[in-house]
Amino acid sequence: MPPAVENDILRVGQEAVTNAIKHAKAHQISVALEFESAVVQMTISDDGRGFNPGDPSFVLSGHFGLAGMSERAAKLGGRLTVDSAPGSGTRIRLVVPIAESLQRDA
Repeated sequence: MPPAVENDILRVGQEAVTNAIKHAKAHQISVALEFESAVVQMTISDDGRGFNPGDPSFVLSGHFGLAGMSERAAKLGGRLTVDSAPGSGTRIRLVVPIAESLQRDA
């Protein structure tokens, strides 16, 4: 993959892990990176406090990390999903199409 694409995937992962440590107070964090024939998929899961991703006050309180991760996913032609609920931990999944990633820097 082009270095710029690899960097964007890395940055999404770093932000998710940082959030799990800093905000969620997670005890366990799992990072999985899977290369499939058509996509690269990264999943970061934690056992932290969790949150309601649809709560607008969350973004208004200055937590822009999720917005930045979503912007990076869109730039890569991919998608970012966030599954979380208060008291239930968080799972963030980034799926990036390989063909679009390879063409991005061509």
